Amino acid sequence: MSIQVLKGQIPNDETIRIRIFDGTNTTGYRILRFDVAPSNWAVDPDVYGVVSTEDLGIDARNWNWGENREKAWAAQISNGAGAVGSYYSRCVEDVLVEDLYIATHSATGQATNYMIVLEKVVITSYESALARVQNMSQG
Repeated sequence: MSIQVLKGQIPNDETIRIRIFDGTNTTGYRILRFDVAPSNWAVDPDVYGVVSTEDLGIDARNWNWGENREKAWAAQISNGAGAVGSYYSRCVEDVLVEDLYIATHSATGQATNYMIVLEKVVITSYESALARVQNMSQG
């Protein structure tokens, strides 16, 4: 099992592309963890994030678990006193073979830090084709 940790910072209300497709049909990834955190704790403790298989052009606060292209969600909400009041992170265990997109939102317009932990898996060409179909919009 090979683990990859990808991290960075995203400007508010923007979506970035994370390239994971390696040009073969024998490599896939599972999202093990997705986290978001504010870039400035003193100003902005409320942040949200969504990982998807396409750029959905969505507000990262609006999650749709019925949307096959959305694969992970995270939020960190303040308790009003500057400390973390609640934290949420959920990942779908699908095998992903194409690039990922991360959308974030911060309550005060600050950039958002993200970290995504991926498990690299070896798959067959058949499994790769099946994963592509499963990761498409079905609606």
